Amino acid sequence: MKKKMNEKWLPHIIAVGALAVFIILGVASASSPSTLTVQKFDNAETLKDYLDSQSANNTYNPIKIAVTTDDSMLKDIVEVIKSANKYVDLNLSGNSLTNIPPNLFEDCTVITSITLPDNTEALKVFLDCSPANSPDKPVKVTMPVIDSTLKNVVNVIKSANKYVNLNFSGYGLTNIGKDAFKDCKYLAVLNIPSSVKKIDVSAFFGLDNLMAINVSSGNENFSSKDGILYNKDKTILVKFPSGKTGSFEIDAHRIYSYAFDGSNLSSIKMMGGVVAWYGGTLEPSPMIMENAFINCSKLTKVTIEYGGPYFLGRNFDGNFMEVYSNSGQMSSDAAGIYTREIGSNTWKKQ
Repeated sequence: MKKKMNEKWLPHIIAVGALAVFIILGVASASSPSTLTVQKFDNAETLKDYLDSQSANNTYNPIKIAVTTDDSMLKDIVEVIKSANKYVDLNLSGNSLTNIPPNLFEDCTVITSITLPDNTEALKVFLDCSPANSPDKPVKVTMPVIDSTLKNVVNVIKSANKYVNLNFSGYGLTNIGKDAFKDCKYLAVLNIPSSVKKIDVSAFFGLDNLMAINVSSGNENFSSKDGILYNKDKTILVKFPSGKTGSFEIDAHRIYSYAFDGSNLSSIKMMGGVVAWYGGTLEPSPMIMENAFINCSKLTKVTIEYGGPYFLGRNFDGNFMEVYSNSGQMSSDAAGIYTREIGSNTWKKQ
């Protein structure tokens, strides 16, 4: 009898349960920020209604909105965003932004990411009004850039004193040339688009706070892993971001010149004495180009396993190369741990 009653009521229980799930999901979808789709607006009133309907969020879950309107209306748009007090990913790429006040974004601390048209003056206005931040919490900026305008964008970032996660929209940037980002200490994250074909080794000089270099998967010439820049098949390490700290184990066949220039690493580990098939020829791995390791003032420990790697020219500060060469470059005798004190030019092999 008990079994029959359960069977009798089971469909009703399932129906009620399904209704409860539907109601719960309905409430959640009505009040949760829309993080997957971009909501589009052309006036402040509808934007206000939408933001007011969204629940509180955080910097990791911004509401994605795109606004296309006259420049004269943007002040009202920003005021709505400020008063809503919800974190926003704002797309203004559909606007000219040629006639905006210098205080347009003043005290607007809830814009975590912004997409702009090709207008460096708009970038300056936004960064000047942005709150102070840190390299680990940069503001994300996306805008179209071509080879000839890249320097203008970098100069704005240099003078704004705000840490930036820089993204390039479109396909106009093909060449990151000589000294492209040199001394841009507020560049925290760089995202390289698929259109880039060439990168000069001097492009990253003086980027003390660069935490990551990310490459679009569609790029045919370069790639990235864990924020480190490589060639496409990751056999060449092109640039290790200077802002990264701690230890790192090298897994590439070649290390470009200046790849670790200005590095804040305290320890590196590499495996030498391996002969690798590279570019149709057999060559030692890793092969380290001249000045790959230079200005590494915080580096105090170098661990080499098996035979030593092959250094093409000068590397490391102080007397490292003398100590290493005396141990027998590329021989099993070169394996070991090399150490020094911070600030010292004297390396010793343990």
